Amino acid sequence: MRERLEVDVSCDSEFMSEVMHAIGQAIRDAYHWVDFEHPIFLYLDNAGGHGTKEVVTEYVRMLEEKYHIFCVHQRPRSPETNMLDLGVWMALQSVVEKLHFRQRTEIGALVRTIDKAWEEFEPIKLSNMYKHWLKVLDLIIEDKDGIVLVETKRDFFS
Repeated sequence: MRERLEVDVSCDSEFMSEVMHAIGQAIRDAYHWVDFEHPIFLYLDNAGGHGTKEVVTEYVRMLEEKYHIFCVHQRPRSPETNMLDLGVWMALQSVVEKLHFRQRTEIGALVRTIDKAWEEFEPIKLSNMYKHWLKVLDLIIEDKDGIVLVETKRDFFS
């Protein structure tokens, strides 16, 4: 039997340490009209891959101090409050699939398609998802921090 290499894939602390300065700068560049004195909030889910607790603590501090970007972590095990899970990925993916239909599977072609999809992405879709998210949060508050109403009032979102 061949020996198997054990690799910790629960988080990628090295990668996160390397890219968070560039991400902070990219966010400030993308929102150049937001005065530095006005904070920008970056919402993070609690999925793996963000780094160890120590690394997360360090880049959260750095983003606040250097870029005035404040990280807000989603409640643990609460996908119903995750904007990405509520449709951002699906909406973007549907555009990518339409644009990339019958194209080669070469990675560069896919990257170009994703860039084009992002440029063509309709802002109203994000606005609608945000409104949906607010309804979800209202139900969680009404349910005294529970998710039963979110699960039982699916027609509320139609």
